[in-house]
Amino acid sequence: MKLLSRVYLRVPSVVLLALLAMAVSAKAARADVPGGTPTFSNPLNIDNQFFPFQPGGLKVFAGSDHGTKTAAIDRYLTATRTFKLNGKNVGLPHPG
Repeated sequence: MKLLSRVYLRVPSVVLLALLAMAVSAKAARADVPGGTPTFSNPLNIDNQFFPFQPGGLKVFAGSDHGTKTAAIDRYLTATRTFKLNGKNVGLPHPG
């Protein structure tokens, strides 16, 4: 009976290895990466549904790292600043 149970235990592992080999040998999915410089019609209007942004908003993220409690706070300020990019001023001046 012991020999019979070993045979049954090997069958699922053989099947699992065969499935794994087929998955590895299958062509990987590829995505085209857009090239060039991105253009934004309104760069100060961030409307990403997966990362909502509200000027003046506050997000608090809490969790743990190996048993130690951690937290991170994101403050979305309403003020903007101007900086140089490729020799041009980008952004809006500070309001005040």
